[in-house]
Amino acid sequence: LPYDLQYASFLAAFQNAVISMPAYNKIFKEIADYLGTEVPTNIWQKIAIKMPDDATDNDYDDINEGIRNFVPNQEIEVDDMHQVDRDVRGNISLVNDFFLILGLIGLILSFFILWLSFLANIRNSSWELGVLRSIGINNFQVTMIYIYEALSIIISCIILGTIIGTLTALILCSQSNLFMMMPLYLDFPWPLYLSICSVALTV
Repeated sequence: LPYDLQYASFLAAFQNAVISMPAYNKIFKEIADYLGTEVPTNIWQKIAIKMPDDATDNDYDDINEGIRNFVPNQEIEVDDMHQVDRDVRGNISLVNDFFLILGLIGLILSFFILWLSFLANIRNSSWELGVLRSIGINNFQVTMIYIYEALSIIISCIILGTIIGTLTALILCSQSNLFMMMPLYLDFPWPLYLSICSVALTV
């Protein structure tokens, strides 16, 4: 629903409603009779114009300029929601690019940290490595043991990080939308998530 039609119990006395035109005229006439005035003929406050799906930006600009020329009164606002939608999409794209850059930086730093931790783990496990070699395990099997250990750590981190991050995002978004009276919509960054997971598993 649009923002004008959102419901909130603590603002119930000031909520808008969607009713039919006959019901609206009846209510308006009853109010006018109670106040002893005539029913005004001009009762429109907002007019929404729906454009075709294949309308271009120039079409929106022509309609906007035509309405502004036809209604010279500056107190009447003419809002171009198409322009607002374009601006919002552009800002969202910039934010997504910013998060992508942060993700790549974190991925590079995590790679060096994991690589140093892996080398330190091998040095600390040199005695264990010697025991494994002494009981007949070859170099390939020892390498696979370390690979399986690294994969188990990475997969567990991916699962736990995804669950914790998703729950945290849902809680924060629900609290924000509660005050803004907006519907909850979670846009999961699948390209960034899959790219980080694939690079982590590959490396």
